[in-house]
Amino acid sequence: SGFQKKVALTALGKLVMSGEECMYTLRVPVERMEQKSGRRATRSNTSKKVVNVTLATRICELLCAEFQEEMVQAVERQYYEEVSKQNNGFGEDEDDEDGLDIGDMLFMSHFSQDHEAEEDPEIKNDPLYQVKLLDFIPDTLRRVGGQANGARIRGIAGEMTNEGRDMLQTAMKYDARQKK
Repeated sequence: SGFQKKVALTALGKLVMSGEECMYTLRVPVERMEQKSGRRATRSNTSKKVVNVTLATRICELLCAEFQEEMVQAVERQYYEEVSKQNNGFGEDEDDEDGLDIGDMLFMSHFSQDHEAEEDPEIKNDPLYQVKLLDFIPDTLRRVGGQANGARIRGIAGEMTNEGRDMLQTAMKYDARQKK
């Protein structure tokens, strides 16, 4: 569920922020896609490769992946709200006779946490319910970046793919307050 995912990501973030040495010495296997040639990636010229990275790196990769997903959802929410305002309703379109379209359904799926709160009102009393991952993840990564004069985040980035490093950099620079 969305709330359980938030709890797990928050716990992983707190764990990596702890600065415990084992986070940087314990290694875990991760599957990576490796491109065989310099051309565009296709099934025929990519292969899976298992590499060992530190636990801190793996956690940061998971946080970056969730950050990317949260960013996409935020853009979708913003777009949907603008369309809804333009149409004076719940994303209704004059040509749409059947009610909800696929965009409405996809958009509504992002509110699983709200649905969970309706099913179990006690969830709203949990402090983690209030955590906004678009704030928490960048803050967590910046705090890790401040450990050991930046040596730890450089080590983490060195174990990531190019795409992972780009997302790490994007997440660390993100400031949700500027986006509002």
